[in-house]
Formats: sequence, structure tokens, C-alpha cells
Amino acid sequence: MVRRPVEGEVHVHYGQIYVESDPDSFGPGLAEAFAGQTAGLCGAAIPGALWLTTGLHTGSVGFTVEVHDDAPPLDPVWEEVVEVSFLPVSERSSLTQWAGEASWDLDLAEIDYRVRYCGRGMDQARRRDTRLSEEPQLDSYLLQLWPAPPGPDRVVRQTAEIATYWHDYARQQPPPPHSRRTCRGRAPGQGGAGAGRAEAAARRRTVALGRQVAQRGTARRAGQRPRPARFRRRPGA
Repeated sequence: MVRRPVEGEVHVHYGQIYVESDPDSFGPGLAEAFAGQTAGLCGAAIPGALWLTTGLHTGSVGFTVEVHDDAPPLDPVWEEVVEVSFLPVSERSSLTQWAGEASWDLDLAEIDYRVRYCGRGMDQARRRDTRLSEEPQLDSYLLQLWPAPPGPDRVVRQTAEIATYWHDYARQQPPPPHSRRTCRGRAPGQGGAGAGRAEAAARRRTVALGRQVAQRGTARRAGQRPRPARFRRRPGA
């Protein structure tokens, strides 16, 4: 049996979208999300959250979420495939756009899941950078979840240059200083210090602004995601 809580297009900013389950947390930063991982497209180092990377910087991408009873077969149509483990920390899991602009309820149980994140067209979308509403779709993604014991993250399939860049980025991040069990057992409100979604949106806007500066080559702050030079748009392009 398969359930599809999300199917169609979602809007991304700064090449990112998230799965969130902790109502008291504003979510991890980039380095935290990928700490200790070998796969750089789906950050799962912080329990209760997933950081999903896209090729497109700004605009709408194809996006489907599937929840399965068992591990589904892998469709060869997908060019990039990674797998991670994920443990929701509440019954309020959602796919959430940057700054909380929109969200979709995923209706996940508080159990361990295996997550497979698949993408195609990432390099084409990265080169294009921005997709306007009247333009054809450039990249699309599939997020599949099914109940499974925790296991290490892994890269299943890799073809795009931008995917290689983010896998390399993840492998440079040190392991997180905490365990999954410690994070799940924290008291309500500890993770976000009482922060709600308004503060979450504010933090993401601040982080994104820092990334814009870094991308222009004028600053590179700890925890921010620099845009790879080979994917920057040339003047006049």
C-alpha cells in the first residue's frame, strides 16, 4: 500500500525544502543537518528533521512524497538517489517550504523510517538557477518513506555535478555531538527554546541572506552554504 500526501509542484528558495516534526524547534542549520553523513542531498543528522536539497535555486519543482508499508523498488528513471534514517519527534510531521511559506501534513507515526530521496534534472536546474511560472519544469524529486530500523545513510545513485558537490560537502562535516535517543528524550521546548514558527521563518530568512552574501564572494560564515563557483551564473548570462 502506498499513500501520497504530496504530489505535484512545490516552491523552493535557496535550493532547499524541509521535513519538520518538532513544533518547538526552528530546525537545524545546514552543517548540523549533514553532520557525519556521506550523502549530501538529504540531511538527517538531527532527529525529527530532514533538509532536502534541490538543483533549482528559486522556483517550482516537481515533488512527490510517498509513504509505503515496505521498501519500494527503485525506479531507474531517477538520476540521484540517497537513503537516510528518520525518526519523527511528534505526530505533526510536514513538508515545509523555506520560511514556512507553505506546508503539507505527512501524517507520519512516531516510529523509525527509512527515507529514499530521489532527483532528476539537477544540473540543468542549477544552471538555469531560477524558474518562472510560465517556464517548463526543470527538475523533480521523489521522497519515499517506509518503516525500518535505523541504519547508516548511503548514496545509491550519483550522476550530477551538483550532487557530487553536496556529497563532498557532507563528508567534510564532523559527526553530531549527540545521539538520536538523547534528542528524542528532551523536554518539550528545549530544542527551540520556546521558538515557534514565526521565529523559525525569521531565522531561515537571516541564514538565507547570509548565503546570498557568501554567494557574491563577499563573505563566508560558519554554517552557511556557499554556492559552488562552477554553478554561479556568469555576468550577462
